[in-house]
Amino acid sequence: MNCMRKILLILCLLIVPGIVATGTAMATVGLPCDANSDGKLTNGEVSSAVISYMKGNASAKLDDVRDAAHVLTYWGGTAYTFKDRKNITTTIYRPAKRIVDVEGAYGPQTLVALGAADKIVGITDYALTQADLSPFIKNLPSVGNWQTPDGEKIMALNPDLVHGYGYAGSPDLSSQQKALKAIGVPLIQLDCYKPEYYTEDITILGKIVGEEENASKLIAFQDYYENLVADRIKGLNDSQRPMVFMETLTNFMTGDSSAAYIDSCGGNNVFSEVTKSTAVSSEEIIKRNPKVIIKKMYKGDDSRQDQSGAVSNSAFGATNDTGVKALYKKVMARSGWDQIDAVKNGRVYLIHSDTTSVHPCANTVYVAKMIHPELFKDISGDEVLRQWYKEFMNVDFTGIYAYPMQT
Repeated sequence: MNCMRKILLILCLLIVPGIVATGTAMATVGLPCDANSDGKLTNGEVSSAVISYMKGNASAKLDDVRDAAHVLTYWGGTAYTFKDRKNITTTIYRPAKRIVDVEGAYGPQTLVALGAADKIVGITDYALTQADLSPFIKNLPSVGNWQTPDGEKIMALNPDLVHGYGYAGSPDLSSQQKALKAIGVPLIQLDCYKPEYYTEDITILGKIVGEEENASKLIAFQDYYENLVADRIKGLNDSQRPMVFMETLTNFMTGDSSAAYIDSCGGNNVFSEVTKSTAVSSEEIIKRNPKVIIKKMYKGDDSRQDQSGAVSNSAFGATNDTGVKALYKKVMARSGWDQIDAVKNGRVYLIHSDTTSVHPCANTVYVAKMIHPELFKDISGDEVLRQWYKEFMNVDFTGIYAYPMQT
């Protein structure tokens, strides 16, 4: 980082300490403190803006000066242009300060981890139910369901950016996007919870909120555990990779995005030909005789366990494993499954869908240990989550994310 730019940034952070920026709408096109309007900030322009502000005769606001120093320091003095997961190009001229996050719980969790909790001004109903987010968002207004957020409620919060899911098949936000575009507010859709997109999308989100250094720390955390797993399984031959059946949240379904973890964690997918969520018969599962079975669970009404992996007391904050045990027993007791090697040998596991939405490398470690406990005796998914929550959210970890529990 250029020394002069660093000095300018430090000066701007020292000016009127303790003030919380209220935000300038991103609808304003153009860089702050760009005196000659050429779309490129220089050391001279930002230095002049800082000095003028300190003398009390500047036309620029404090937010403008601070943002200009940040853009010069971290963005090279130019606007930041990027494409999201929907292939939509967006250009921003300063870090966002008022974000409505409609990406369920994962979006707000990621913003908190980036150090941008104070920039969230609106969330969804689902986010409000998450115990780990409660200290950060409990007083924030909801804009409705994450699948169909209310456009009017979003605009009433005067955001300068809206953040939503970007995965394939994610909610159609085109109508909200059109309305927001008309007032110059971008709606971006990212997919940070998939390992293959993590680095790129966290980098984008880090720049958007002006937390590039924290984004680098999150990426380093992700890379450490992904590389650890990859290094330990890289020498396995095909015979050492057990056949694995990964069942989705819905019973007797397989082929969703979580199936990709089987290969990267040292297994062979017993339904490798299935590339999208597909119903499979119990008879076919028995016939293919997986050595390991992993059933996904989620936070939901226990009465739905005959159709899905619903467990009300699960994920963050859960301490009572009654519901988890009930689901596990039902999976183990399925008709004819006593013929399957995974059931015979006690190699049936439950994993919570929130393991990917909190941090994808935690899911990688959970699955890798389920498939190869002999290679991962010294580590567990719980330990990864414990470390992540403490380091990035300053929250003490408790919860049930897998069963049998990993220690």
